[in-house]
Amino acid sequence: MAKPPVVIIGGGVAGTIAAAALGADHHAVICCDAASEPPPNYVDDDDRVVALMNPAIEALSAFGIWHHASPSAVPIDTLRFVEPGPFDQSRRHEFPFVAGSCGLRQFGHVISLSALSAAARARCRELSGVRFQYRSALDSLSLEDDQPCAHLHDGTSLTAQFLVGADGRASTARRLAGIPHATIDTDQVALTFTVSHDRPHRNEAIEIYDAHGPFTLVPRPGDARQCTSSVVWMERHRVGQEMTTLGEDDFESIINRRSLGYLGSLKLCSRRRAWPVSTQLAAHFYHRRLILIGEAAHAVPPIGAQGLNMTIADIVSLKAALDATDTVGAIAHAARQRHRDASLRCAAVAGLNAVASGGSAIVRTLRLAGLGAVHGITPLHELIVAFGLGGIRRHVIEQAGLAG
Repeated sequence: MAKPPVVIIGGGVAGTIAAAALGADHHAVICCDAASEPPPNYVDDDDRVVALMNPAIEALSAFGIWHHASPSAVPIDTLRFVEPGPFDQSRRHEFPFVAGSCGLRQFGHVISLSALSAAARARCRELSGVRFQYRSALDSLSLEDDQPCAHLHDGTSLTAQFLVGADGRASTARRLAGIPHATIDTDQVALTFTVSHDRPHRNEAIEIYDAHGPFTLVPRPGDARQCTSSVVWMERHRVGQEMTTLGEDDFESIINRRSLGYLGSLKLCSRRRAWPVSTQLAAHFYHRRLILIGEAAHAVPPIGAQGLNMTIADIVSLKAALDATDTVGAIAHAARQRHRDASLRCAAVAGLNAVASGGSAIVRTLRLAGLGAVHGITPLHELIVAFGLGGIRRHVIEQAGLAG
């Protein structure tokens, strides 16, 4: 007798990638989402971009998604960190990390969230075992036996082999399962918008530090002249909200000062959005055949390119566990491993955000010294790059002198 399907709650980018990954592995999948069905080849107006590191791209390739996504992506060849002087901000200290010097062709690729979602949906349409059920919000869960059940608002009940909660920070699946979570509010927002500029970005991401958070320019896909970039600007909540309604001329004047002229004159060419910034972690990622992935499990500030890369690591882990002989045991073990890794990364990103957002001369001096050490000491340089790419290799730990 055929096994029940894997039922995924949430049809956003995490749920859709998970559906494609499991469907490519010949699992029957039903993905439920409260939204209406998007038209084929639909790309929404969400202009946020994500940086996908090399391990995440390798996984997306294995899932059959990346060949749909790659035409809409641009490589990241260089990461440049800029620290204005702690006592004289007209003095800039630059720390470029070049992929070639780390033995890599590139650190990863940048793609818009909307384009990545469209690519994952395109892959799902190729898989006969994947079905989407739209306008199907989750109403309740039954987790008492070996075949859990998702009860939807429309009266439908779906019996599953496993349930996957991929429904975001305010996860209904997590709440209904009674899984607690901790949230740390940073009193910051991430302002996101698109700019055009005079000078080409040359596939370089630039992160400029300031008193209340970094100002990051990320290469924007789709411009052959390389003269369009996405901006992620971390600011205090009150100031960030004010920036969304400031007159365009005044806003452009401010962002041109913040960008220090690295890409020439910046011109705003999109709407401005402000996203609350927080760190969030569920107490555990597995409960009675419900697995949490993505922001239902963990959420971090947009620093260090960790968020979606962590989500894809969740999906890789889930995919491997579903193929094990003792599936329940394998998933429970994988969930514990993912929780340990996510806890480490949440703490690391929260610490990085605190350091990156410090404005005192002492914090600036320490940040400058830290960047100098990471850039100049080869084993430490490799250790940080490996962590950012999603895994710390054993030989790098040994070279850094950290092995027990």
